[in-house]
Amino acid sequence: MSHIRSGCVVCGEELVYGQSEKLECFCCHKILDSNAKCGKGHYVCDKCYSMPGNDLIENFCNTSKIADPLEFARASFAFF
Repeated sequence: MSHIRSGCVVCGEELVYGQSEKLECFCCHKILDSNAKCGKGHYVCDKCYSMPGNDLIENFCNTSKIADPLEFARASFAFF
């Protein structure tokens, strides 16, 4: 049986819906309009959300602005 995650794909928090606003995708860092983010502020765009896991991780690694190796490791583990 496969595990289906609900809520935020980054941290598991419940999604919050409100007014549309410009948000930065956690994975690709594009700024897009959305009315959904989690309680901690994470947003993942539709393109990244539907990407195969390996492609998503590779894209995150190639576009991440995180300089601290420990912080980068913590952020990248959000995909597992």
